[in-house]
Formats: sequence, C-alpha cells, structure tokens
Amino acid sequence: LGPADALHSAEQLYLKGVMSYPRTETDKYADNFDLEGTVRTLSEGRLPWSGEADKLLKHGLAEPRMDGYDVGDHPPITPVRAATPSQCGSGWALYEEVCRHFLATVSPDAEFREAEATFIVGDEVFSARSVHVTSQGWAGVARIHFEEEGSIDIANAGLHEGSVLEVSKVGLMHHLTTPPRHLTESALLELM
Repeated sequence: LGPADALHSAEQLYLKGVMSYPRTETDKYADNFDLEGTVRTLSEGRLPWSGEADKLLKHGLAEPRMDGYDVGDHPPITPVRAATPSQCGSGWALYEEVCRHFLATVSPDAEFREAEATFIVGDEVFSARSVHVTSQGWAGVARIHFEEEGSIDIANAGLHEGSVLEVSKVGLMHHLTTPPRHLTESALLELM
C-alpha cells in the first residue's frame, strides 16, 4: 500500500466514522481525550485485538507519552468506533494498524534484561552480551518482535565479578557478512 493509497483509505475510514480525521499533525492526546472510552470501544469480543484491550481495562492504562504536539485541530489519528472488515473494506489493514497503534500508546513499556560479561583466557579478552525480553508490553499489541541477543541469558548465569570458570571448549569460526536486501517502496519511504 503506497502513501497515496494509504491516505485515500484513511480518508474513507474517516468518512465511514470509524477513524479520526487523518490529515492532522497532532501527535499528542489532549488532556480531555477519553483514552479509557476508546480502549473500551476496542474491547468488543469480535475484534482481533480485543484481548489486549480487555487486559488494559483490567490492569489500567499506561500514561501516554507527553512529548509531541497538540495542534488543536484534531486528535492524533485514532479509532473512533469498532468496525468489522466488511465495514472497512480495503481499508481494514490500515484500520487494524491504527487500532493496534492506539492500544500500544496506552500499554506498559516493553522490558528487557541485559547483561554483559568479559572473560580473560590466557592473554585474550572475550566479551559476551545477552538481551532477553522479560515483558512484551506495548510491542505485543503492536506486533513488533524484538530480536533477543545471546543464546545464553548471562544475567541468570550466576556470574559475578571475579568468577572463575572452566574453559570446556575452544573453537574458531569463520563467517561472512551478507549485503542488505533489495530496497522496496515501503523501505525507501521508511528511510526518508
């Protein structure tokens, strides 16, 4: 879906009354914006994201980011009411992204456990790092996957400064890098 088609779909969804006005530069919720009411609207059981909306209503909404700018003309692009794929037509994918994005803005933070260890073997110094997701938070509803780093969770390995470990295996591996994938229209727009 190119930018012109996306904007056309957004305008159609606005005219159908399922999404706020899409031609706005506002990216901050006004103080009187009904966040909980909008989440409640998205918690209807038939929607793919209703489970995430229900969890937010049960456990409480996170405060949305306070950076950004409220132009005052319209709210940020948000869902206005629950809709079905048949009501949205070809704009369903866009509507789903707007709904998931809104829920992500009032969801808890994603959390990670990071650790780094340095090992000295003879005269050589090696380092290892691990990053593991402990809570998907907003990324779960937004369907964003974070790559974990390190096959071993160093933070849970029981290491502390001065630990002495036995070297059980030494190996040398050779790998080559690969060039990046070909550029697509959407990747180009993202880079711009």
